[in-house]
Amino acid sequence: MMNKLLRTARFRYTAISALIFAIGAVLVSALLYFGVRESLERQIRGQVDSEARQLMGDYRDEGINELIHDIRERLERASDSRMLYAVVNAEGEQVFDAIELTVADGWSVQKRAGAPNLIVLTTSLADGYRFAVASDMRSIEELAVAFRQTIAFAVFGIGAVSIAAGFFVSRRFLARIEGFRRSAESVGAGSLATRMPVEGADDDFDALAQIINRMLDHIEQLMNDVRYVSAGIAHDLRTPLGALKRRLEAMETMESADDMREAAREAAQMLEETLGTFSALLKISELDAGKTAIEQKPVDLGGLIHALAEAFAPVAEDRGQRLDVSIAEEAWVNGDRRLLSQLFSNLIENAIRHNGAGTEIRLSLESEGGDCTAIIADTGAGVAPELREDLLKPFVRLDESRMTPGSGLGLSLAASIARRHHAALILEDNEPGLRVRVHFTASG
Repeated sequence: MMNKLLRTARFRYTAISALIFAIGAVLVSALLYFGVRESLERQIRGQVDSEARQLMGDYRDEGINELIHDIRERLERASDSRMLYAVVNAEGEQVFDAIELTVADGWSVQKRAGAPNLIVLTTSLADGYRFAVASDMRSIEELAVAFRQTIAFAVFGIGAVSIAAGFFVSRRFLARIEGFRRSAESVGAGSLATRMPVEGADDDFDALAQIINRMLDHIEQLMNDVRYVSAGIAHDLRTPLGALKRRLEAMETMESADDMREAAREAAQMLEETLGTFSALLKISELDAGKTAIEQKPVDLGGLIHALAEAFAPVAEDRGQRLDVSIAEEAWVNGDRRLLSQLFSNLIENAIRHNGAGTEIRLSLESEGGDCTAIIADTGAGVAPELREDLLKPFVRLDESRMTPGSGLGLSLAASIARRHHAALILEDNEPGLRVRVHFTASG
C-alpha cells in the first residue's frame, strides 16, 4: 500500500507543493532575517559612531590624556556596557580592551573565537596614536540562532503536515480510483448496468463519474436498440422470406408457363420489399453516422409541401380521407431537397396509411424569427404519450402482431433526416389524432 501511495500522481503533486511551500518559507524567512540583521547592524554602527564622535570632541579640546580619562570614566560608570575601547601609541602599546585594529581607518569586523564578533571604528590621531571604539554583535548572532531554529521548526512542520496530508489525500484518491477500476472491469466483463460510484461530494470525481455514467446510459440504450432492431429484422424478414421460399418451392411443380411467370413476378416483388427494408436501414445508419453527403442549398419548404400534397391527395381520397394544405407564407431552409422530400413523404404516407376513412390530414407551415415549423396533423386514432418516443426507433410499430404492411422504418428514417438538418421531429397530441412537428432553426 505504501509503494502505491508513493507512486500516485496526487501524492507526488502534494510532495512537490510542500517542497515549493517550504522553499518559499525559507526564502521569506531569509529575507526577513537579512532585513532585521541589517537594521540591527545600522543601529550598532550608529551607537559606535555616536560614541566615537563624543570622545573625539574631548580629544580635540584637551588632547590624548583627556581622551584616555574620559574612556576610563565611561568604563567605571557602565562596567557591563557592550562598548569596547582601544588606544594604541606609536610604539604599538595598547590601552584598555584588546581590539585588533586594522591598518586603515574606518569600519571593520573583528572575528573572535568563543566570543561575539566586533564592529570596530578605527581613527588615527596625532603623534602616531590610534583610537578605536567597538561594540559586540551579540544581538545579531542571537538573532541568527533564533532564525535558524525557527526556520528548522517551520520546514519540519510543513514537511510533516504535507506528508500526512499527502498520505490522507492519496488514500482517498486511491479509493476513488479503485472504485472506478472495479466498475470499469465490470463494464468490460459485459455488465452494462454497472455505473461509476458517485459520492455526492460535487467534486471532479463526481463530475467525471456522472459523465461516464451518461455515456454508459447511452451505450446501454444503443445496445438495447441494436437488440430491438435485430429482433425487428428477424420478425419483418421472416414472413416475406418464408413466403418467398414457399413460392419458389411451388414453382417446381408448376407446368404452366403463365403460372410460373406470375409466381416469379410475385417472388420478385417480395424480394423488392425485402431489399427496400435493407435500403432503409442502410440509409438510416449512414445518416446517423454522417456518411451521407447532403446538399446545403436553400429549399422552398412551402413549395415542397405543396408539391407532395398534390401527389398524395389522390391516395388519401381513395382511402376516404381528406388532405388539406394551409401555407400562407414562404419559408426557406438550408438543406438537401431530395432528403427533405423523403422526410415529408414518409410523414404524409404514415398519416394516410395508419388512419381510416373520414380522417382529415392537414399540412401547415409556421415561420417566426428565421425559424420555421412544418406540421402534419391528423384526426385519426392518435398515439399514446408513452409510445411516441419509441415510434421514432427502427422497427417500432403500433401493430405488434406485424400483420399490417410496412417495416416500421418510415418515422425512424424521417427522424434521421431531421437530425442531419439540425431539426427536431416532435410527436404531439392533436386532440384527436397525432400532430408531427418538424422544427427548423435559423442557426441550423
